[in-house]
Amino acid sequence: MGSENLEKAVGDGTGKKKKFLSRKWIIPAALFVTVILILVLLPFAMELGAERFFLKHGARYARIMNVDFNPFLGRLAVFGVEVAGPEDGGLELERLETRLDLWSLFRKRIHVVQTEVVGLKADIRLGKDDMLFVGGFPAGGGRRSGPP
Repeated sequence: MGSENLEKAVGDGTGKKKKFLSRKWIIPAALFVTVILILVLLPFAMELGAERFFLKHGARYARIMNVDFNPFLGRLAVFGVEVAGPEDGGLELERLETRLDLWSLFRKRIHVVQTEVVGLKADIRLGKDDMLFVGGFPAGGGRRSGPP
């Protein structure tokens, strides 16, 4: 009995070794690698998406130094935001940290538990038609002349 177990572990005696990665391991290994890649690349995608959001909404310049996301703790941190708005003015943010309740996502809600903002510099002014501008971006509050 002992020699049979040893033969199975070492090989079948013909010189052929059993494949370590058999078909039953390919799908779990691919799934594991995919999850790891998503967790590693998600902060880069968030950074790129935020910069493109600002540029799409009229910013002349947008740069984000770093985005950290910990999905296990529900912590999102954004560092070094610099945005030049479409109008005169801009927005600078040293650090923004937010804790999210991830269980609320199953109820199709986003629940922000805590937010900390450090080093926020934003130009705030009142423009034409009593429109409020924060960091050079319209923030509402004025009379609109066209459709929303």
